[in-house]
Amino acid sequence: MKTIWIYATREIEIEDFPNVYNHFSTFEKVIKSRSLNRGEIQAAVKLGKWWVLFSAKDRDSFVQPKLVCPQRSPRNTFAYTESEWYSSADVYYICQKDQETHLKYVMGLLNSSLYRLWFSHKGKRKGNLLELYYTPLTQVPIKKVSGVQQKQVIDIVDEILEIKKSNDYSRSSEQHKIASECEAHLDDIVARLYGLTDAERAIIEGRDR
Repeated sequence: MKTIWIYATREIEIEDFPNVYNHFSTFEKVIKSRSLNRGEIQAAVKLGKWWVLFSAKDRDSFVQPKLVCPQRSPRNTFAYTESEWYSSADVYYICQKDQETHLKYVMGLLNSSLYRLWFSHKGKRKGNLLELYYTPLTQVPIKKVSGVQQKQVIDIVDEILEIKKSNDYSRSSEQHKIASECEAHLDDIVARLYGLTDAERAIIEGRDR
């Protein structure tokens, strides 16, 4: 069954969407039982718009190109999409901040072994899971490099994305091997960007244990 997200904000005139309103009406009692402690909910109820989202985010975040990550993951897991894509509260979005730093470059860094080590030691943990919340995401350092250096990362990220979206990827051990080799290449590029020594790389990869 396909999931359909209804992005209901105060800007919507629900009378223009009778089928949606009928759907909301089925759950009117439950929706109206929500806490009114949040200011935006109080304001919406005063307008008679009892059906609005509890805390609507800026729609631009869902529409523009972005990185997305789960709140909890066994490893640093960041995906890239240019699609209009909505999610619930357990997913974080990272959008383009400036024109000098490309999102795919940021994605390459965040998914690397070096940044996995950073998240493990500087971020939050819940058991064996990383907690990729607002903190530490807003504190993670992103190295400023030239466009040429960014392109080195972006090219390998594009290659990985192309492999993983292939229909054969989920069932092909060969495709998994190629993707792993590309990810190792990405780690090499990131290590060079940061000028890491062999000893430092050994620590990151756990070879010093």
